[in-house]
Amino acid sequence: MSGTRLATAHLRAIAVLAGTVVFAGAAALRYRSLERSAIDLWRGRMETSAEATRQMLQTWLEEHQADNRILAQEAAANWHVLGDPGQPANVAERASSSV
Repeated sequence: MSGTRLATAHLRAIAVLAGTVVFAGAAALRYRSLERSAIDLWRGRMETSAEATRQMLQTWLEEHQADNRILAQEAAANWHVLGDPGQPANVAERASSSV
């Protein structure tokens, strides 16, 4: 009888150990899966943020380039207000004398 009890106790211990190993392995796989999901989610958010920032900066730059083109056209059309572009002069003196 004691031999049978001993064998049963060993089988139970082996079953508990095997169950623990299986549980630990499943937990490790789940951890890796959750980690990959979190990294993918973070990467997606960073890419979205970077794209939004790029679009915002591109819009800002285009607006300022358009403003600069308009200013350049105005300056070219009204060069007589600023003076002859071929002659260096003191801009502050011209501005005060034209006012």
